Amino acid sequence: MKSTEEEVARWATRAQIAKRYAVHPGTIDTWRRSGFLPAVAFGTRLVRFDVQACDVWFNQFRQDAKWEQGRTKLP
Repeated sequence: MKSTEEEVARWATRAQIAKRYAVHPGTIDTWRRSGFLPAVAFGTRLVRFDVQACDVWFNQFRQDAKWEQGRTKLP
């Protein structure tokens, strides 16, 4: 079975997810152990994160800026 680019891009390492969200890799470990971030673990050293599922979880905490809500015009 061949992996497509889309399938390869679906999974990310801890370092890639940490960079994506601009947090320390230890924060990613904490979120994973707490059950917040969906991950697949093959033993203790090989862990991969579903990028799309992580984005869905992370975006729950996003707050729109005033200009995105239509309340304020940009200068």
